[in-house]
Amino acid sequence: MSFRPKLRTVEIDLAAEIAQLEKQLEDENAKATSAWLLAVTSIVPVWSGASHSTFVKLARSVGFYLSPAKVKDAPERRLLGFLASRGGVEKPGPGIIRMFYQTNLRYLIFNNDNIAVPGVGGVIYGLIRPTPYKFIEAGAAAYVKVSSKFKLRRPKIKSKKI
Repeated sequence: MSFRPKLRTVEIDLAAEIAQLEKQLEDENAKATSAWLLAVTSIVPVWSGASHSTFVKLARSVGFYLSPAKVKDAPERRLLGFLASRGGVEKPGPGIIRMFYQTNLRYLIFNNDNIAVPGVGGVIYGLIRPTPYKFIEAGAAAYVKVSSKFKLRRPKIKSKKI
C-alpha cells in the first residue's frame, strides 16, 4: 500500500502587499482628512479669509480643493493665515500615516476655546458666529467617524501544488 500526499505551497508577494496596504492607508487618511476639513470649514466663519487660509496647506496635501474667500469690505488677510499655519500628512514609519494641522493665528486660537465679545481677545466689533467654535473637536470627531470605517483588504494568496 502506498500513500501519496497532495501537498501545496502558499505564496504571498509581501512587497506588493505592503505597497497595496500603504496606498490604501493613504487613500483612507485622505478621506478622513477631507471630512476633518469639511467639518472645520463649516464651523469657522469667513471674514478676512485668514482663518480658512490656515487650512490650505493641509487641504493641498490630500487633494482637497479649498479656496478661502473673504467678505467684500473686510481687510485682505488670506496670506496672513497661510503663513501662520502648518499642515499636511506625515509618514513617521511603515504602516503609520497621520494628518497634522498647526496655527499660531491668535484670533482663531482664542475663538476656538473662549467666548469672544467686543473688547476681549482682540474682538473689536463682534463676531459673525458666536464662540467658542470648538472646531478642533468637531474636526476630530469627523476624522474618527470616517477612519473608524476603514477595513483592510484581504491579501492575495497564491496556492500551488508541489
